Amino acid sequence: MDIYVATKSDARKQILRNIRFKFRELSIDFKEKIFDDPVETIKYNSTGKNMVASKLVDGVVITFDTVVYIDGEVIGKPTTYDEAYRILNKLSGKIHKVYTGVAIGDREKNIFGYGETKVKYIELSENLIRWYLEREEYWRYAGGYRIQGLASIFIEYVEGDFFNVIGVPIQILINLLKKYGINIYDYLE
Repeated sequence: MDIYVATKSDARKQILRNIRFKFRELSIDFKEKIFDDPVETIKYNSTGKNMVASKLVDGVVITFDTVVYIDGEVIGKPTTYDEAYRILNKLSGKIHKVYTGVAIGDREKNIFGYGETKVKYIELSENLIRWYLEREEYWRYAGGYRIQGLASIFIEYVEGDFFNVIGVPIQILINLLKKYGINIYDYLE
């Protein structure tokens, strides 16, 4: 049985390649939504992507969605420089949570799970935020940052699954595949 991963995230695909997971790539379009609750948001987006993608192929599809949550606000990908600046300024010196949803399914059913990780930022100066925004493709990432990129200098500590922050909670994925009836080790090279 073929396993497809429907994501535009190069980082997600690289994590899966790093563990030598065999998958086929699938590209879809899906209009993401943000709700007041981070879990509701990632469930809607990851399962919605899964339902769209699974209609296109004969096989199992894996989809993801990641958001940042701080002070009662669910934050997706910023669309403007000013929005990204506001987000990074809000994260400055504080702990926020990163949620990544994983949906696995086919044309008949899909299942959902998620990871939650705490991230503590150092205090960010206005100059440091502007320096970052001039160099990083902030519009491509939840919360406007890539923990594995330039934003690594912002991180005081991570509590929980580091890979969840990048967008692939590996143990959640393994457990969901098992629940779905797939042994991940059958798909490792």
